[in-house]
Order: sequence, then C-alpha cells, then structure tokens
Amino acid sequence: MTNNEKKLSAKLIIFDLDGTLADTVESITEAMNAALTEMGLPLRDEAYIRRSVGNGSRTLCVRVLPEDRRDDATVAKLLKIYDRTYGETYMHVKSLYPGMTDALEALHARGYKMAVFSNKQDAYVKNLCRALLPEGYFGAAEGQLDGRPIKPDPATALEICARLGIAPGKTPREVEDKLLEIIPEGNRNRAHHQLIFLGRYRCKAISPQCDDCPLNEYCNYFHDKRGNLK
Repeated sequence: MTNNEKKLSAKLIIFDLDGTLADTVESITEAMNAALTEMGLPLRDEAYIRRSVGNGSRTLCVRVLPEDRRDDATVAKLLKIYDRTYGETYMHVKSLYPGMTDALEALHARGYKMAVFSNKQDAYVKNLCRALLPEGYFGAAEGQLDGRPIKPDPATALEICARLGIAPGKTPREVEDKLLEIIPEGNRNRAHHQLIFLGRYRCKAISPQCDDCPLNEYCNYFHDKRGNLK
C-alpha cells in the first residue's frame, strides 16, 4: 500500500436524504400545495415536485411558481409560507426506502463511517434522521444553515480535507492541488461529492464539533488545537 493510499484508508460514505435514503416527495408536495393555496396560486402534482427538488427550498419555490410570478418578492413570500407548512408535514415520512435499512446494516458491519448531508433545513434533517435511521450508525446529519453555501459548493469539502490531514493547505487552491495529487483521476468526481457531503454537522468553519466527531482520531486540527490525542 502506498502512502497516498494510506491517507485515503478511512472509510466514509455520505448520503443525501431526499430521494436517496427516503422518499420525502409526498410530504414536500403536501406542504408546497398548502403554501400555493394560501397564496391563491396553481397547485403542482407530485411528479412535478419530484422533478423540482434537489437544490434547496428557495430554488424549489422558484420552480413551482408560474413563470410570470417568479419575482424576488413573490419567491420570498412563498418560501416563508412553505417553511411553515413544511414544518407541519416533513415528519409524515415514516420509513426508509425498501431494503435501505439492510444496506445500512451491512455497511455498518463492514466498518464504514456514515453521514448525511442535505439541502433541506438543518433541523428537519436532524429530526428525520433521528426518526428514520438506525441508532448509532451515522456520525453526522447536516442540513442547510443560513449563510452556508448549498452543495455542490466545494468550500466545506476543502475545509474538511484540510482538517483531516488528507490534503493540508492554507488556501482552497493549496488543498485542491494536494487532493489532485492523491486522488486517482477516475475517482475525483465521486470523491468531490463524498467530501462535500461529509460532516458539516461536525466539521464547521465556525465552532467545529471536534469532541464529538467520529473522525477526530485522523484529524490534525483536532490534535493540534484541542490536544485531545487518543
């Protein structure tokens, strides 16, 4: 095994939530149509909503509005109402996709660390994960927070790489160059998304949750700044 391979030996799988672990479209459709009804706007069926999710709540609101009603004020009003109505429906999801629990159990048994990252609001992600996921299998569950870029923005992935010592560097470019050295070309797209999804719940730019991070034993930042060598 080469030194570069050793640096990548920690096993981590980061899952999206909506449409990956669980089918949440029904609850999203219910909430969005309640918001559209409140504004006197045309409703959208579940198939339309399914095609429109995936880039955060604001983008969803833009997509469901009629093209002549997509001004900033209307989008902001719909988003505010939808945030409220979705808070009433998001926990209607009662189970993971068929076979998903068995798959997660198999991955856990093989020693994989797992995390969830979604563009859904952070509180909703955490509550759904607590309700749906096997206890103790996931080290992080992270959603959208104010002021944080949504995926696939690479900023968080680069920060994580630096903290874990996979690709140390003081600037995003330095970290990127290190990653390009150690990640085989055929694996770069996959690695990009995996690192983006990793642990914003733990590895935050401000107030990182180092003490509770399941990867802190690999993390130079944790050892250097916290002095908690294991």
